[in-house]
This record gives sequence, C-alpha cells and structure tokens, in this order.
Amino acid sequence: MVKDTRIFRTQTEAWQFLDGEGFKSNSSSFGRHCQAGLVGKNTDGAFEAEALLTYARAKLNRKTSGKKVTQEEKDRDVRKKEAEINLTEFKAERERIKLEKEQGKLIERNHVQREIGARAGVLSSMFKSEVQKRGRELVETVEGKPGKTRDLIRALIEMFDDMATEYSNMKTIEVMISDEDSM
Repeated sequence: MVKDTRIFRTQTEAWQFLDGEGFKSNSSSFGRHCQAGLVGKNTDGAFEAEALLTYARAKLNRKTSGKKVTQEEKDRDVRKKEAEINLTEFKAERERIKLEKEQGKLIERNHVQREIGARAGVLSSMFKSEVQKRGRELVETVEGKPGKTRDLIRALIEMFDDMATEYSNMKTIEVMISDEDSM
C-alpha cells in the first residue's frame, strides 16, 4: 500500500487539498471540524495527507456523487496510486537503461552472444591449428608409451594455457558473421 506523505502547514492548505481530492466541504465547516478535533494533526500541528483523507472518507461526501467513499473506491484509489508509481518507476528504469546504452555502458544481448560465439570459434581454431603444427612434438612427448599419458596431458594443458594467454592479449579479432537468411 502506498502512503501519501504530503504535509500541509495551514488549515487553508489542508482544506484546498481535500477540495482538490474531490471532497465536498467549505472552509468554515472544515474549520469547525478542526476545532472539534475531528481532523487530526501531527505533533508539529500540521495536517498529514493520509490523516486528511481518512477524515474525509469518514465525514465528507464526494463532490461528484454526493456519497461517502466506499471501501471499493478506497481500494481502487490505492491500486491506481500504486499503478501510477509502478509506471513512473518503470519509465525511469527504461530511461536509465537507454542512457547507459547511449553512453556505451550496455550492449544488446544478441551482440554479446555473437561476440562470445565468434571468440569461441577463434579460440577453437587456434587450438586445432596448434595441435596440427605441433603434432609430431606431441607424439614424441609420449614416445608411443601409454604410461606417459600424464606428460601428454601436461603438454596439451601448457599449450592451451599459452594460447589462452596469447588470445587474451589480442586487441582485435576480425570475424565475418552472416545470417542464414542472407545466404
């Protein structure tokens, strides 16, 4: 539930607020209600919007219908205020994201996925090429003996680590991506 936190310092401001909210009253009857203690004030002697609305729903009629506010109307008003706040927050979030995108802080998901896919392809190609170039060296590492599998694994891991280091130091990678539809 959303609470209205506005404060009104004077009786006139409070009465005008209620008038603006659609409650039927005049300043003199509102003044009498204040003197009778029907309208609550906070410790500073100011009128709080929520207290004013509670008073109005209980004691005043609506301008449009001439009837007191029903619980259904109260609930609808609460839902309306919550929806307005949610919409405002959503718009603010959308604007924040738009701004961050314009500033280059955000990129679209499909661009990231394409970039990752392209980089994975480059890394895979580098590894396959390196294995092919150093195939004879790898065979010599195990000397045709299954017991030297650890040496082969160690050599492959070292080779991969060297490639990953080289790959991470690359500044640019040129990759051509074509959509299947355009082929």
